[in-house]
Amino acid sequence: MAEKISLVALLVGRELSPLPEESWYGSLTRISRINELTARDVRHLFFKDGRDDAEPLDTMSLRSLLGWELKYGDPPALRKLASLKEILWSETLRYCPVCMEAGYHSVWHQFVALEVCLIHACPLRKRCMCCNTTLDEYRLTPQLIGHRFRCSGCGDDIAGVAFTIDAHAAFREQAVELFVRATRYREWLLSATRHLLFLAEAKRRRRRWPVRRFAPSDADVWRGTVNLIHRFPTGCASQHRHARLLAWQVRHYRPMMQSLEVAARSRLLSAGTVWNTYCALLRQLKTAIDSRREDDCPPSLDFSDGRCVLRGTWTPEQLAFVLLRCHCESLSVLRYELDRVEALQTARLTNALANNLLHSPACRAVFISGFAALVAAARQYIRSGVFDYRVACEIPTDALSLVVAETNDIQCGVAIVADPGGVTSDLLGLRCGVDLDTIAILNSLLLAARN
Repeated sequence: MAEKISLVALLVGRELSPLPEESWYGSLTRISRINELTARDVRHLFFKDGRDDAEPLDTMSLRSLLGWELKYGDPPALRKLASLKEILWSETLRYCPVCMEAGYHSVWHQFVALEVCLIHACPLRKRCMCCNTTLDEYRLTPQLIGHRFRCSGCGDDIAGVAFTIDAHAAFREQAVELFVRATRYREWLLSATRHLLFLAEAKRRRRRWPVRRFAPSDADVWRGTVNLIHRFPTGCASQHRHARLLAWQVRHYRPMMQSLEVAARSRLLSAGTVWNTYCALLRQLKTAIDSRREDDCPPSLDFSDGRCVLRGTWTPEQLAFVLLRCHCESLSVLRYELDRVEALQTARLTNALANNLLHSPACRAVFISGFAALVAAARQYIRSGVFDYRVACEIPTDALSLVVAETNDIQCGVAIVADPGGVTSDLLGLRCGVDLDTIAILNSLLLAARN
């Protein structure tokens, strides 16, 4: 510690404390730039025992050595939304060129929905102005701070103009304006927990499932869902509505500690109710699909060399209809037709609803959202003309999430699905309207369970 004090005593710029809404990357990199610190110097001065781990800053040393009141880490309320971090915040460093000239980087530069600087209205960039290389991952590390606002690729200033003390001194005169401009964003974020807790829970549960690596299209779905529920502040880019929600709430009576099996025997759940719900949806889907296209010879599937080959002309909705039946029913379905439904694999429903009661609205939401997810997958299968039947019959969980909560007298749930586009949105009636009352109850149930 004594060695750190002797080194820090030589540092210039300690009086340039963090500005309103400034990130710790901006504050520490400014000190690093003024004093030409290397990554090794940064690690030694600012990080715990020279480590580079998940929460590396030596907060006690920073407070005592630099005299800054450190506010490091997320507020407790926002930690409940940790699973949405990759949805709300950019994983790549973003910056405003004018701010960067003054050695300033705002926490809001990383807010994905915001595409322009709050102060200068400049488009936020994530590439070097000199070599157009994508910037480093936004993590508070000695390497990132040690680059001193320079590109790790070409070595030039990422903003195309060098940082100067004079520019920073002039920028500090806007401190009040920085705080005021960010007010609506702070308010949005602080109120996000009570609106988006169910979404964070759905995202957290998906991490347990074997899904593909997080893809940009998937991010659009989740970001669109956030905007549907808790609209981004004025000034953010208009978010495309890539998602649809199916919400339900059911009043019931289930005595304390009563198991799902006991509830089934007491007629809160019956196989007949599930079967009727499923068959009614199949009839609705087939009628709607056939009203847009009716074939004299329905398309079919053939097996060849362990693969499934499409015979005839398929639409995504037709193929999704067959795949939904294959997923839910105990017997394979190889033709686009609606014949007798022999038996259902209710265990799949039980797992999807996390062992909550299989009320008819909940089952219907699972079936509808599963169909919508299969439509997107069916488009890919039709393009290739052949696919693995066993894989195709599984609901693609990278395009569907579901969260349910219940007490002894109420069940609430929401299915979140990528908008399949085309005629499917009209077929299913998946409009942009959102049942905010049900979502509010669901959030309160989840919050109570966590507390």
